[in-house]
Amino acid sequence: MEALTPADLPAYLVAHGVVPDGAELAIDALGGGISNDVWRVRWAGGGDGIVVKQALPFLRVEEVWAYDVGRSAVEHRALTAIGRLLGPGHAPAVVFADDERHAFAMDCAPAGGVPWKERLLAGEIDMRDAYRAGDLLGRLCDPVGGDNPEEIRAPAAGIVLALRAWPLVYGSELLARIGLPEQP
Repeated sequence: MEALTPADLPAYLVAHGVVPDGAELAIDALGGGISNDVWRVRWAGGGDGIVVKQALPFLRVEEVWAYDVGRSAVEHRALTAIGRLLGPGHAPAVVFADDERHAFAMDCAPAGGVPWKERLLAGEIDMRDAYRAGDLLGRLCDPVGGDNPEEIRAPAAGIVLALRAWPLVYGSELLARIGLPEQP
């Protein structure tokens, strides 16, 4: 997989028909993640801009943790499905996807927005947000009334287990003791 760099982004985005050739781009690396390179890209006439994400083959953690870059395709397909199933405003719109380079671009949140995680870490808790998130998740996962496509359910479940649940539930020491692999 060829990694993108900020220097690559202007030509890459022109090639994908996202920005006009010669546009002056403002490219900001967005931090906080361990599994992707993420940039906000803005230009004159580009509204709030876009966010470009590329999956990393290894997580940015102390131990070596290889991880399937195919999760990028699951993410952009899930965002598209969420938008279709729950309506506009529930997920950013996917601008383009490049499964060969495990990258995609999506609409950027409007200026002034603060991620829910940041608000929670700052001690700002609004139970209405939790209820809304639970309602949306329930609507998306509803096996009876929902239109949740299998093509995103099964892969997404595997990603959640491998990236979030296994390390938390089992821990590498316990996995070694019982002879299970550290990564599913």
